[in-house]
Amino acid sequence: MSSLDDEAETGHSGGAWKIALADLMTVLMVFFLVMWLSSIMDPGDRNALADSFKDEKAAKKDDSPASNPLLAQRGDVLINPLDLKPLAKSEIEQLVSGLDATVEETPEQFIITLKTDKAFESGRASLQENAKAKLEMVGERFANHRNRLTITGHTDNVPIRNVTYPSNWELSSARAASVARLFEDFGVDKQFMTVAGRADAEPVSANDTNIGRAQNRRIVISVDKNEVPPETPKTTKIKAKPVNQAQ
Repeated sequence: MSSLDDEAETGHSGGAWKIALADLMTVLMVFFLVMWLSSIMDPGDRNALADSFKDEKAAKKDDSPASNPLLAQRGDVLINPLDLKPLAKSEIEQLVSGLDATVEETPEQFIITLKTDKAFESGRASLQENAKAKLEMVGERFANHRNRLTITGHTDNVPIRNVTYPSNWELSSARAASVARLFEDFGVDKQFMTVAGRADAEPVSANDTNIGRAQNRRIVISVDKNEVPPETPKTTKIKAKPVNQAQ
């Protein structure tokens, strides 16, 4: 029985040398292929290839934040300077493209006016999927900055009375809050946002036509151009107690 076991054991493990030999042959084939390619390469190309390997090795060795010009420090967080670029009107227009929205620029603010007919269902404050997807991108961009946002809801003068919204005051406020809540979900700090509902108190067009009423149903997002500077940590001074002198 012992001899049969030895034969079975030998037969079971006897193929291991084949695997090792196959690995060795593969390594040798790759080695000779590299040698052949390097021999037929132009000397200038060969030197450039060698230098590229040296540069890559040096880059991996020196990967500290101080040595990387693409990183900057904001507090304890490393950020890319590209994220520090101030907001621009053209960029905001691109972000809201596909929405029924306009972007104006004043010396102090960017003003985004979003028509609510396509963004919300009539008499509701839940964002439609297309508007939600676009505003998510806007929120992600604002999250990289410390700009103050004022989000104001406006309606036409047609009264609304239902269980959820007794008047246009509640509806306009709820729609503005929906936008603010979405921005917060995508990283905008709530301390930089103010929400307001103005109902039909500030029309931009006469409410005697369908077109005029549609223009009055809107969300206005005012974005301050100047960012709020980060707070510097306060240092507490400890007063030394007077030393009691012996009488």
